[in-house]
Amino acid sequence: MYEIISISSARHIAEQGGIKDHLGSTETAALFGNINYNTTPQDKLYVSSDTNVLRGFNNFEFKRQTLYSEGFKWPQLQNSSKEISAIKTNLEDSGVTVFFYEDSIANEYKFKEMYSGQMQSSSPGILHFSTHSFYSENDLSIYGGLFDNYKQLRRAGDLSSVHTGLVMAGANRNWTDSIVSGSDDGILTAFELSQLNLSNTELVVLSACMTGHGQVSASEGVIGLRRAFKIAGVNKMILSLWNVADYQTMELMTLFYKNLCELKMYPRKALKAAQDAMRAKKYEPYYWAGFMLVE
Repeated sequence: MYEIISISSARHIAEQGGIKDHLGSTETAALFGNINYNTTPQDKLYVSSDTNVLRGFNNFEFKRQTLYSEGFKWPQLQNSSKEISAIKTNLEDSGVTVFFYEDSIANEYKFKEMYSGQMQSSSPGILHFSTHSFYSENDLSIYGGLFDNYKQLRRAGDLSSVHTGLVMAGANRNWTDSIVSGSDDGILTAFELSQLNLSNTELVVLSACMTGHGQVSASEGVIGLRRAFKIAGVNKMILSLWNVADYQTMELMTLFYKNLCELKMYPRKALKAAQDAMRAKKYEPYYWAGFMLVE
């Protein structure tokens, strides 16, 4: 298997004298997973009967048709709890302080709080999301005011950065109930991410579907989560190129962090070794080859 290195710009090579894998002296990490997508902490987690749940959704025409008529809900990821628990153990055994957010606490407010001005000095070096994501090729005007900042972006003529994002706690209230505006609607768009200062975060891992996708601009490239995290100051990101399965993604991520923490591999090597292990287990490339590390 060839090793392909993805960088945001050729300037990255000139500035650093080559491609480097070093993660630095990371002391803290924040994990978001096992998320309750329903409205309140008292709501029972919605679990899909589908045993092969995907971690995202890119068919927005289907979603538009079922959004209100059939009460579409984001289902709980049944293997997310196991994933973030294993990652937490690996990180803590390596001496990393872990901030752990699950159930209804894994919300937008808690995430943005870490990156507010007064807490910037303590923002985590590693940020991991185990959740659903979404991507739309369509004009989001069909959803009215569903997304934060939609009206402002529409006036500015730039809707590209709300075509993709991450699903956080409480998101089902906006997909199926009355639309709630404000800073915590459970829908974390690329636009919102790009407005934050994440310069102290060395590595972001997006354990979700199609997080490498976005709107293509002739002058600016792909406008999506990758670009948003780069604008915010993140150095390295692990993204996905297609829809990924819940169980196999949990396996891949557990192997990645084991390599990163126990074997002290650098991120790029840790991901490749995890993918090699998945291939050795006879998994089809669909289940592991979609993830890539971007610098």
